[in-house]
Amino acid sequence: GRLGDAAAGLVGGLMGGVGGFTGVAPAVWCTLRGYDRDEHRAVLQNFNLAALAATFGSLLWSGAVTPAMLPALATIAPALVIPSIIGSRIYLGLSATAFRRVVLVVLTASGVVMIGASLLAAARG
Repeated sequence: GRLGDAAAGLVGGLMGGVGGFTGVAPAVWCTLRGYDRDEHRAVLQNFNLAALAATFGSLLWSGAVTPAMLPALATIAPALVIPSIIGSRIYLGLSATAFRRVVLVVLTASGVVMIGASLLAAARG
């Protein structure tokens, strides 16, 4: 219910702050709730949009983003938009089963990356 939704959002927000993995907990939660692929995608897109907008707003408010960075932001924009367009086109061609597999593979890969980064950091001291 709503408590589970809130917990998934809280964990996603904490994971976003720690390692940039905002969508992992909500994605697992959507899978556990049995959402179809369209509901799943809608929840993840809106959650990530809200989390990233809050992060960007916080960076603006703190002064971490300066006018000198605007040319770099303009350079980065295509790197955000082009993969989004490609992903949208791929999504349209996926069945519900294939979509669920892709989500689980991406979640597994992000978990492996998080564990690997933690092990490397621990090994370095």
